[in-house]
Amino acid sequence: MIVERVSTANSIHDIKLIGENDLERQFIKQLAEAGTLSCQNRQVSDSVLFRPISVASEISSYTSNKGTIAQYNFEVIQNEDFSVDLSLESDAAPLDLTLFTAIKLQVKFSKSAAAIIELSIGSGLEISGDDSNVLKVTMTAAQTKLLTCETYYYDVLTTKTAINKYYLEGKITSKKTGTR
Repeated sequence: MIVERVSTANSIHDIKLIGENDLERQFIKQLAEAGTLSCQNRQVSDSVLFRPISVASEISSYTSNKGTIAQYNFEVIQNEDFSVDLSLESDAAPLDLTLFTAIKLQVKFSKSAAAIIELSIGSGLEISGDDSNVLKVTMTAAQTKLLTCETYYYDVLTTKTAINKYYLEGKITSKKTGTR
Protein backbone atom coordinates (compact mmCIF):
# COMPACT_ATOMS: atom_id res chain seq x y z
CA MET A 1 0.00 0.00 0.00
CA ILE A 2 1.20 3.46 -0.83
CA VAL A 3 0.36 6.37 1.51
CA GLU A 4 0.71 9.95 0.29
CA ARG A 5 0.16 13.22 2.15
CA VAL A 6 -1.90 15.74 0.18
CA SER A 7 -1.65 19.39 1.25
CA THR A 8 -4.81 21.47 1.37
CA ALA A 9 -5.48 25.21 1.57
CA ASN A 10 -6.59 25.02 5.23
CA SER A 11 -3.32 23.36 6.42
CA ILE A 12 -5.08 20.10 7.24
CA HIS A 13 -3.37 17.39 5.25
CA ASP A 14 -5.46 14.77 3.52
CA ILE A 15 -4.20 11.23 3.19
CA LYS A 16 -4.23 9.36 -0.09
CA LEU A 17 -4.20 5.59 0.32
CA ILE A 18 -3.36 3.64 -2.80
CA GLY A 19 -4.24 -0.05 -2.70
CA GLU A 20 -1.96 -2.10 -4.89
CA ASN A 21 -3.99 -5.31 -4.61
CA ASP A 22 -7.50 -6.49 -3.66
CA LEU A 23 -6.59 -7.07 0.00
CA GLU A 24 -5.27 -3.52 0.39
CA ARG A 25 -8.32 -2.04 -1.38
CA GLN A 26 -10.58 -4.02 1.00
CA PHE A 27 -8.61 -2.65 3.96
CA ILE A 28 -9.09 0.91 2.67
CA LYS A 29 -12.83 0.27 2.34
CA GLN A 30 -12.97 -1.03 5.94
CA LEU A 31 -11.21 2.12 7.19
CA ALA A 32 -13.84 4.28 5.51
CA GLU A 33 -16.71 2.16 6.83
CA ALA A 34 -15.30 2.19 10.38
CA GLY A 35 -15.61 5.97 10.48
CA THR A 36 -11.96 6.55 11.39
CA LEU A 37 -11.39 8.37 8.12
CA SER A 38 -13.70 10.56 6.09
CA CYS A 39 -13.68 9.57 2.43
CA GLN A 40 -13.22 12.59 0.15
CA ASN A 41 -13.74 10.69 -3.10
CA ARG A 42 -16.49 8.05 -3.28
CA GLN A 43 -15.29 6.61 -6.61
CA VAL A 44 -14.26 2.96 -6.46
CA SER A 45 -10.67 2.79 -7.64
CA ASP A 46 -7.20 1.70 -6.66
CA SER A 47 -6.68 4.89 -4.66
CA VAL A 48 -8.91 6.88 -2.32
CA LEU A 49 -8.44 10.29 -0.68
CA PHE A 50 -9.26 10.53 3.04
CA ARG A 51 -9.40 13.31 5.60
CA PRO A 52 -8.30 12.12 9.07
CA ILE A 53 -10.90 12.26 11.86
CA SER A 54 -9.04 10.27 14.51
CA VAL A 55 -6.54 7.60 13.65
CA ALA A 56 -5.53 4.77 16.00
CA SER A 57 -2.25 2.94 15.51
CA GLU A 58 -4.00 -0.33 14.61
CA ILE A 59 -7.42 -1.07 13.19
CA SER A 60 -8.19 -3.25 16.22
CA SER A 61 -7.07 -0.62 18.74
CA TYR A 62 -9.65 1.89 19.94
CA THR A 63 -8.85 5.00 21.93
CA SER A 64 -11.37 7.03 23.89
CA ASN A 65 -10.23 10.57 24.68
CA LYS A 66 -11.77 12.87 27.29
CA GLY A 67 -15.38 11.76 27.17
CA THR A 68 -15.55 10.66 23.54
CA ILE A 69 -16.67 7.19 22.57
CA ALA A 70 -14.46 5.36 20.06
CA GLN A 71 -16.22 3.82 17.06
CA TYR A 72 -15.65 0.51 15.31
CA ASN A 73 -17.95 -1.16 12.78
CA PHE A 74 -17.69 -4.82 11.85
CA GLU A 75 -19.42 -7.53 9.83
CA VAL A 76 -20.94 -10.75 11.14
CA ILE A 77 -21.94 -13.67 8.94
CA GLN A 78 -25.33 -14.99 10.00
CA ASN A 79 -25.37 -18.59 11.33
CA GLU A 80 -21.60 -18.63 11.94
CA ASP A 81 -19.61 -18.34 15.15
CA PHE A 82 -18.02 -14.89 15.39
CA SER A 83 -15.08 -13.58 17.37
CA VAL A 84 -13.12 -10.32 17.45
CA ASP A 85 -10.43 -9.01 19.82
CA LEU A 86 -10.83 -5.34 20.69
CA SER A 87 -7.77 -3.61 22.15
CA LEU A 88 -9.06 -0.68 24.23
CA GLU A 89 -7.18 2.44 25.24
CA SER A 90 -8.14 5.58 27.12
CA ASP A 91 -6.16 8.78 26.59
CA ALA A 92 -3.58 6.77 24.57
CA ALA A 93 -2.85 4.34 27.44
CA PRO A 94 -4.03 0.70 27.73
CA LEU A 95 -7.39 0.50 29.51
CA ASP A 96 -7.14 -2.14 32.28
CA LEU A 97 -10.49 -3.90 31.93
CA THR A 98 -10.00 -5.87 35.17
CA LEU A 99 -10.66 -2.65 37.14
CA PHE A 100 -14.36 -2.71 36.17
CA THR A 101 -16.99 -4.53 38.20
CA ALA A 102 -19.05 -5.22 35.05
CA ILE A 103 -18.66 -5.00 31.29
CA LYS A 104 -21.63 -5.47 28.98
CA LEU A 105 -22.17 -5.39 25.22
CA GLN A 106 -25.65 -5.22 23.73
CA VAL A 107 -26.67 -5.65 20.10
CA LYS A 108 -29.84 -3.78 19.08
CA PHE A 109 -31.84 -3.07 15.93
CA SER A 110 -31.80 0.62 16.87
CA LYS A 111 -30.14 2.43 19.74
CA SER A 112 -33.47 2.74 21.58
CA ALA A 113 -34.68 -0.84 20.94
CA ALA A 114 -34.47 -3.82 23.28
CA ALA A 115 -31.31 -5.90 23.13
CA ILE A 116 -31.34 -8.82 20.69
CA ILE A 117 -28.01 -10.14 22.00
CA GLU A 118 -26.44 -9.28 25.36
CA LEU A 119 -22.91 -10.32 26.23
CA SER A 120 -21.06 -9.95 29.53
CA ILE A 121 -17.83 -11.17 31.12
CA GLY A 122 -17.98 -14.97 31.16
CA SER A 123 -20.87 -14.99 28.70
CA GLY A 124 -19.45 -13.90 25.34
CA LEU A 125 -16.89 -11.40 26.67
CA GLU A 126 -13.41 -12.25 27.93
CA ILE A 127 -10.53 -10.05 29.12
CA SER A 128 -7.01 -10.83 27.87
CA GLY A 129 -3.78 -9.18 26.77
CA ASP A 130 -0.57 -8.26 28.58
CA ASP A 131 -2.17 -5.05 29.89
CA SER A 132 -5.61 -6.66 30.39
CA ASN A 133 -6.94 -4.24 27.79
CA VAL A 134 -8.15 -6.71 25.16
CA LEU A 135 -11.86 -7.51 25.15
CA LYS A 136 -12.59 -10.71 23.22
CA VAL A 137 -16.13 -10.61 21.86
CA THR A 138 -17.62 -13.98 20.90
CA MET A 139 -21.04 -14.73 19.44
CA THR A 140 -22.28 -18.25 18.80
CA ALA A 141 -23.93 -19.36 15.57
CA ALA A 142 -27.24 -19.45 17.47
CA GLN A 143 -26.77 -15.76 18.38
CA THR A 144 -25.72 -14.60 14.90
CA LYS A 145 -28.76 -16.45 13.51
CA LEU A 146 -30.90 -13.83 15.30
CA LEU A 147 -29.35 -11.05 13.18
CA THR A 148 -31.88 -11.14 10.34
CA CYS A 149 -31.67 -7.46 9.33
CA GLU A 150 -28.78 -5.77 7.58
CA THR A 151 -27.63 -3.30 10.25
CA TYR A 152 -27.49 -3.37 14.05
CA TYR A 153 -25.97 -1.12 16.71
CA TYR A 154 -23.82 -2.06 19.69
CA ASP A 155 -21.90 -0.40 22.48
CA VAL A 156 -19.66 -1.48 25.34
CA LEU A 157 -20.80 -0.35 28.80
CA THR A 158 -18.37 -0.56 31.71
CA THR A 159 -19.27 -0.18 35.36
CA LYS A 160 -16.89 0.75 38.16
CA THR A 161 -18.21 1.56 41.65
CA ALA A 162 -21.70 2.31 40.30
CA ILE A 163 -20.37 4.66 37.58
CA ASN A 164 -21.21 3.69 34.00
CA LYS A 165 -18.96 4.67 31.08
CA TYR A 166 -19.06 3.87 27.38
CA TYR A 167 -15.72 3.37 25.62
CA LEU A 168 -16.75 1.83 22.30
CA GLU A 169 -19.76 1.76 19.98
CA GLY A 170 -20.52 1.05 16.37
CA LYS A 171 -22.57 -0.73 13.75
CA ILE A 172 -22.70 -4.42 12.97
CA THR A 173 -23.49 -5.39 9.41
CA SER A 174 -25.13 -8.81 9.19
CA LYS A 175 -24.31 -10.76 6.07
CA LYS A 176 -27.31 -13.01 5.48
CA THR A 177 -27.02 -16.67 4.59
CA GLY A 178 -29.53 -18.95 2.91
CA THR A 179 -28.73 -22.40 4.30
CA ARG A 180 -29.88 -23.05 7.88
